[in-house]
Amino acid sequence: MRPTVAAGILALALGQTVVAQHSNAYVFAGGSTIPGRTIFTHWHGNYLHMGGGAEAGMGERFTPGGEAGALLSTAASFRRNALVASFGPGFHLFTRSDRKLDPFIAGGVSLLAGSGVGGMFYYGGGVNYWFSSRLGLRVEFRDHVWSPEGTAIHFVGARIGLSIR
Repeated sequence: MRPTVAAGILALALGQTVVAQHSNAYVFAGGSTIPGRTIFTHWHGNYLHMGGGAEAGMGERFTPGGEAGALLSTAASFRRNALVASFGPGFHLFTRSDRKLDPFIAGGVSLLAGSGVGGMFYYGGGVNYWFSSRLGLRVEFRDHVWSPEGTAIHFVGARIGLSIR
């Protein structure tokens, strides 16, 4: 078999895998807080975290994805806002697309950009509840961990949003 024909067959086969049941886009809003005290007094308090993202289904359960959003300070006395961009894999616990409940776990890397730029990592999980084949409710917990100068700062958050297939 010629290499171009084999490459074409492989691309078609992989294309069907990428269009798996777990591909979706989502928007979210939620609260984030930094629990405890830190030596970095310029990052403290509660934050509103909102944004959106997308996941591309690959295979039965694996979903690499990315998102962008904003962390907005809720403190009246001191405002410290930032943009957050994340990329990482997700793993869905069930394989069937006709299930109403779709629990998942996720983790990866993030970029925090405010008055400076810093790298973070995140982990978390949640569930999509599908009202129909195209629209669902997304509830998720995430912990973004930033470690400037060796001291870990956790942006612990709960989020709620809409998922669209």
